Amino acid sequence: MFNIFDQLNDQLLITDQVAKTQFCNAQKSIVHQHSSEKLKRYQALEQELQTFLNIATDIHAILNEHLEIISCNNGFQDILGWEESEVLKKNYVEFIDSPDAVQIITAINECKASGQVATNIAKCKCKDGKYKWIEWRGKYIANKKIHLLTGRDITLQKEQEEERLAKREAEELEMLKDEFLINMSHELKTPLNVIYMTLQLESEEIKSALEKNGQGIELNILKRHDKIIQRNVYRLLRLIRNLTEIAKLESDEYRLNFINCDIVSIVRQISLAVADHMQSTKVKITFDTDIQELITACDPSAIEQIMLNLLSNTIKYRKDDSKVRVSLTVKDNKVRVTVKDNGIGIPKTELEYIFKRFAKIDTSLNRKCEGSGTGLTVSKYLVELHEGSIWAKSQLNKGSSFIFEIPIVQISDEKDIYYGSTSQQIEEKCNIEFSDIYDI
Repeated sequence: MFNIFDQLNDQLLITDQVAKTQFCNAQKSIVHQHSSEKLKRYQALEQELQTFLNIATDIHAILNEHLEIISCNNGFQDILGWEESEVLKKNYVEFIDSPDAVQIITAINECKASGQVATNIAKCKCKDGKYKWIEWRGKYIANKKIHLLTGRDITLQKEQEEERLAKREAEELEMLKDEFLINMSHELKTPLNVIYMTLQLESEEIKSALEKNGQGIELNILKRHDKIIQRNVYRLLRLIRNLTEIAKLESDEYRLNFINCDIVSIVRQISLAVADHMQSTKVKITFDTDIQELITACDPSAIEQIMLNLLSNTIKYRKDDSKVRVSLTVKDNKVRVTVKDNGIGIPKTELEYIFKRFAKIDTSLNRKCEGSGTGLTVSKYLVELHEGSIWAKSQLNKGSSFIFEIPIVQISDEKDIYYGSTSQQIEEKCNIEFSDIYDI
């Protein structure tokens, strides 16, 4: 009897084991089927994502922490001409044009630090030596230590934008040239008319005096006429000089004569000479610096011309009781000269144009002051030939500041130091420079 029970028990155990095995196999089958379905869904999703990326972007790539390309699509070949074998394991920055490489690296570092998506536009190298504009978007995945990049070819848009800008600049330049020619016609006719009428008056006075046997000619009147003629001859000389200088500067024919100079002395002399020249007006010009002497290599005639142009411009657009402060400072191994006034100021919309060729803020023929608008253009060229920079700051009805700075350098084998022109030379330059300001 016990044997029967033992046999039944053994049979039950075997049946239970079989059931368990069958259950496990069924479970495994279900899991395998589920995993297989899940894998298929993942693969389908991956394919959809890949298709979406190919449609939405031209290039996509994965970079490691060293910015080496570890995966990419066919975009590098389709857009830039590089095959996959030529791209993989190469540093991504190698395909960026040098001027744009720094900003790309900066954007990648910022993206890595913030965890945000970064966008940047860069000129990229093609295999055939040409360049294309690519708009890159990237994000750093911290837990995998990789950079995800997508790129969109915007070369056509860039070229169209550049064409539009070039066309607009050409139209603006043409408009400025037209205004310039009208202005030049006025600038030439005015002094010539004054000279002509003055000579006519003198001729009439001399004729009348001859009829009276030489009696009746007043020396003071002749002197006044002579002064009017001289002033307008100066004005014509100034206009022709500025036009000639601009032509030379634009054709790269202009050469500076660099010598070691005390630039403090040169700027001080010009400032004080102009202050003396303006004594008949209410304009007060002061010079301020804490530097007694500063030797640097420059062209002294060019520095004098820059100063005269800036001061002349300031005086033309002055208010009554205007104050002009000229200051000289040193920063970062550069000498900086600032001409600051409390005059009428310059509108913000006009500020970016004042140093351009043919530009003049007030182009109307009934403007308050004369001038061709060439002085600031000449000054910009002369400063840049010194490897310096010039700019302006202004507030309408509050005043303007014109600032230029040039690097401090010295000619080592040059022992002589130039301290400035003679008083007579500076006076002659002031007469020419301020010849178109009639109330001084």
